[in-house]
Amino acid sequence: MLFRCSKALELWDLTECPKPAQGFSNGLEANIAFLFDALDGNGAGDSKVRSIPWVLWNVWKNRNALLYAETQTSPSFWVLNAEEEATLWFEANKQAQHIEAQSHRMGDMERWCPPSTALISGGAWIARDHTRNVLFHGRDAFTPSSNRMIAELRGILWVMQSARDLHFHSICIASDHRDTVEALLSPASWPRFRCLLEQIMALCNSFFSVAFEVEKVGANSIVRDIAKV
Repeated sequence: MLFRCSKALELWDLTECPKPAQGFSNGLEANIAFLFDALDGNGAGDSKVRSIPWVLWNVWKNRNALLYAETQTSPSFWVLNAEEEATLWFEANKQAQHIEAQSHRMGDMERWCPPSTALISGGAWIARDHTRNVLFHGRDAFTPSSNRMIAELRGILWVMQSARDLHFHSICIASDHRDTVEALLSPASWPRFRCLLEQIMALCNSFFSVAFEVEKVGANSIVRDIAKV
């Protein structure tokens, strides 16, 4: 289905992705290995190569549309869609490289520490200035999330939207969930959460500087108490 059916072949022919000289074989593993080798050969930055995972995903996701003419969308549409999704993802990953993140900030903090002068430190969500004064706080109700990571990312998205609406220019967001911070610093390594990460990366453009850091649960106790009220 991914390589040998007529519609899939038509789709692959329309792409500029590298293909075996003799065409795709009947062996799925051999075809996948060829494409992975192309990606591993420093080709992920090449626009002709980097869309390979998205082409595969579009073929698989839309297999019924590709097989049945009455529901079929033009293969050229799926090729364009794959290329656009790949471009958006790599652009979002580039944005992450501009996020201020110093390695010492990844260490767990035992308690809340004030930020540098003129910066605002926020949680989900309470914001203080460099003298520890609470300037703003907010709470909201959220529909249930399927897992902790999604809940954390939704919360951070909301915090950033609030900070933008308050016209903050430089922000530092702390979370007691290490995986969430790692995903924000390396979004390409967390494709499962691409949609939320792309929204967060886009919001980063609204600020002069953005930093994410990990802190211990105890340092977030005030925010947790507010959320329970």
